[in-house]
Amino acid sequence: MAQWVRWRMLWANVKQWTQPFWDVASGSQAALWRRLITSAIILCVAGYVFAWLRRTLSPGRAGAEQRRRAAGTSQSSSSQSSTSRVQSSRRTRSRQKLFLTLGEAIIKRGVSPSKVEFQSDDAVAALAALCRGFDVYTVATVSSDEEEAAVREQLGNAPVLQGILSAKKCLFCSTANGRAAMARQLMPEWFIDEDAAVANLLERHIKNTAVVVPPSRTKLGVQASANVRVFQSLAEAAAAAL
Repeated sequence: MAQWVRWRMLWANVKQWTQPFWDVASGSQAALWRRLITSAIILCVAGYVFAWLRRTLSPGRAGAEQRRRAAGTSQSSSSQSSTSRVQSSRRTRSRQKLFLTLGEAIIKRGVSPSKVEFQSDDAVAALAALCRGFDVYTVATVSSDEEEAAVREQLGNAPVLQGILSAKKCLFCSTANGRAAMARQLMPEWFIDEDAAVANLLERHIKNTAVVVPPSRTKLGVQASANVRVFQSLAEAAAAAL
């Protein structure tokens, strides 16, 4: 309806503009010009109406255009997300490995194999700091499946370690030689242990080796060198590594 009113107003304006010409022109000439102008107006109006109807009554083409735009947006967001995933994986791969023994400087064991707890809050905070700065692998020497389950539970329930220490990287063995073999296989940038013999064994193979000897233990047999450093707590070792 609005379109029809618009055309009526347009036709009235055209007649008003051309009225002086009709008044001046004589009979046959006025009729000829009237036909020519009328035909031109009709052609213009018909072309406009045809274009408007084609645009209005062709939802398939508009839908295809919208689908193409949506596909382009989806591809752009997909490429951005894949780029961010690649960058994240590169950052993860670029982090240096650190192999840490969960000894008595970190874990306190009770009489029962199932009684395992952290030595102190400072030890847990130091472990969390290492996990944020390195790709950390932990190893605990256990004598039974029950003791292994207790250590896993203690690590998994620590709030400060949630999301930064992978359960797949929590390893277990039964001997010191087993720890040394694991460290040789991983070849970390840093190896932190509590056994001087293991540290001296790996000194030639690992760039940075640290021995954590709590004040309650003697440092006998622990020799500091360019690659082997001695600390009294995990916090001191973490500060040196970071």
